[in-house]
Amino acid sequence: MLSPSALRHNQSQPAATLKETTIKLHETQDQLVQSREMAALGNLVAGVAHEVNTPLGAINSNTDTAKRIFRILSSAVENEDGTPWSDEKEAKVYQSIKALADLNNSTYLATARIDKIVTALRGFACLDEAEYQTFDLHKGIEHTITLFEFSPEMKVEIKKDFSFLPEISCRPGQLNQVFMNLLTNAAEAIEKQGEITIRTLLESGWAVIRFIDTGKGIPSEDLDHIFDPGFTSKGVCVGTGLGLSICYRIMQEHKGSIDVQSEEGKGAIFTLRLPLTPSNVTNEGQASS
Repeated sequence: MLSPSALRHNQSQPAATLKETTIKLHETQDQLVQSREMAALGNLVAGVAHEVNTPLGAINSNTDTAKRIFRILSSAVENEDGTPWSDEKEAKVYQSIKALADLNNSTYLATARIDKIVTALRGFACLDEAEYQTFDLHKGIEHTITLFEFSPEMKVEIKKDFSFLPEISCRPGQLNQVFMNLLTNAAEAIEKQGEITIRTLLESGWAVIRFIDTGKGIPSEDLDHIFDPGFTSKGVCVGTGLGLSICYRIMQEHKGSIDVQSEEGKGAIFTLRLPLTPSNVTNEGQASS
């Protein structure tokens, strides 16, 4: 028969093994998270580079054409003998001026697009700092949508139904990552054409953000496991398991929550709830004006 001390020793072994396994699991999960983040960043940079290159090509082409138009205009106005312009020359000048105006407008739109991309990229990625800071959730969503819409496979219409939300204290880059994961998953769940509606509102001292899609939905047997680390199912979206696990972890770190409502064949609704900062909450728990 085992002595009491030996019995306690044997009983402690499973606990020690469980603790060691848990530590290894967390380490593995952190490595997977980092790999996922690096892969997402790589895809993001590749997409942005492609999109920036397109308007830059238009600007370069327009600049070359503008040079030729200026040469035409310079030649057309140089009547050294003082004779009046012919009808043909006058028409050529007006055509050149109109073409130049159109080019300038095209160049303006191209540069505005580049500026929008760069602004969105800075807002999405460069705010991910260790310390919490005040953040406008709507701006974060807008920046994420801007980058998301540049995907070549974009097949969904994104609709916004925003209500007033005060700024909250958070890690902006992490929340932007949640927004991007949810948008990506929703788009992958839409097999052809569909819609993603992003709705914001205040509920009793909480900022609430809902991502509502018209995709294929989630089977009922998967709903309880959708946020488990590494969970994936062809019934959901291949590869979404780790992303949703990251979303769950980030929301927990922000003292918030994420939940899902879905019925197979009828889309899904992912709801984020984030606590408002104390300075934005009245005694009744509602956002102050």
